Amino acid sequence: MLADLARNKHSASALEAVLKKVSGLVVGIACSGVVGLRDASINALAGLASIDPDLIWLLLADVYYSKKRETPGPPTTGEFLEISEILPPPLSSKGYLYLQYGGKSYGFDIDSTSVESVFRTLHAQIFRSQMYS
Repeated sequence: MLADLARNKHSASALEAVLKKVSGLVVGIACSGVVGLRDASINALAGLASIDPDLIWLLLADVYYSKKRETPGPPTTGEFLEISEILPPPLSSKGYLYLQYGGKSYGFDIDSTSVESVFRTLHAQIFRSQMYS
């Protein structure tokens, strides 16, 4: 059914907009401090990642780097550039993808430990297997 919707040029753009909004919302829930919803939201992210893994990866990275800007991190090794050296920071906090796609507008506060937990779980379950398939 999704394949049929994606092939139709009229419904494909609507499907893309819905996918972005739902993905942003689920990333916001998964990365919030709401522990009771974490497992369900990680399962939902796994399903969404089977449709568009790049979108889920980018949203999680966006959340991670938005939080990293707020808290000082360890010094870099020099092996890799910092994200801020590659991409300019958003002009305001509303410039982050996860905020644009629905993560913040529903009232979920992002929890740093949740972000890392979700990333580790999805990396082990989804992203690692997709890199080698």
